[in-house]
Amino acid sequence: MDARLIINGVEIKLGHKELVDICYSIEDYARNVDILHELAKLNSSEIRSNVAGNEHLKDETFDMLIQDSSLEVMRVVICHDHFKKRMDKEIIERFIQTGDTEILTRIAKEIDDYTVLYEVCEMDWLCEKLIVQKDPAVRYKIAGNDSIPVFFLNKLAEDSDINVSEKAQETLSELEEDEFDDE
Repeated sequence: MDARLIINGVEIKLGHKELVDICYSIEDYARNVDILHELAKLNSSEIRSNVAGNEHLKDETFDMLIQDSSLEVMRVVICHDHFKKRMDKEIIERFIQTGDTEILTRIAKEIDDYTVLYEVCEMDWLCEKLIVQKDPAVRYKIAGNDSIPVFFLNKLAEDSDINVSEKAQETLSELEEDEFDDE
């Protein structure tokens, strides 16, 4: 990439370190979408993940970043609604297949976004993918989510990890109390 800074006719070449600093300085405004798009093309995952945190991006930039294979970028993408609404089942499955605990716990925490709000995939399909994850932190996060079907909470109540099991039982108890209060 040919990156330069020109001030009053004085020019210097910029490397990735300067571009990282500049990237953190660019405001998230519509007038900056073109430069953010160019920054999103760079090999630096730090720069791409910073760009992914912006809301004012071209559709083309969103599409490019949602396909990024860098875990650093994927961790930022999974946190923002402007990416969630562009996802489909294939994309969310690619994120799940990373096995990255940070990504998976975020999906478990915000499962309604993917299954109800943006209709990326079906609740049962996503629950099946999450309750079989090796990392108990993922199963624990979904066990504490009262949006998932009782069937999955019952399965998690039998989990081999005592914390996951107790969390699922606690969530089931809260759901029963809420149901009782509604009567």
